[in-house]
Amino acid sequence: SRGYKVQYQNFAISGARVNDVLTKQLDHALVTRPDIVLLPIGANDVTHLTKLSKVETDMRAVVAKLKYANPDVKIIITGSQQMGSVPRFPQPIKTIAKWRTAQINKVFGRVAADPNVTFAHIADETGKTFLEHPEYFAADKFHPLYEGYAVWVPILNAAIDKAL
Repeated sequence: SRGYKVQYQNFAISGARVNDVLTKQLDHALVTRPDIVLLPIGANDVTHLTKLSKVETDMRAVVAKLKYANPDVKIIITGSQQMGSVPRFPQPIKTIAKWRTAQINKVFGRVAADPNVTFAHIADETGKTFLEHPEYFAADKFHPLYEGYAVWVPILNAAIDKAL
């Protein structure tokens, strides 16, 4: 927030997929006419095998609605973290999850061609780190601990800087 006046609001719902953002969370955010939106989304679409066309259609609708509320909005999409690094998944699920993560993130990459959207490649940038450090995961061996989320911070900061 250095140099900026910041009002932070969190509308996240654990377990949400892109369609949940579109249908259950977005209206709350639109009221605020946000300048910057961080969308850490995609992992649950990986694990639920959401159709790629549905992910893309819904994500484009999210972007369009945010731009309608504020044409100058800056949107940062993380895409899915590398689900192939999740300790809870045995082989061959790890391999399938890695492949599915890449598919979902290609969709987000296409959406990020929009000039208002920046893609923070957390899977590419941190997947190996999470694979090498299973201690970054909580007892459920699925969700990151604080130390795991902290690994994402530099990638998110760089994406925010790029967006601004």
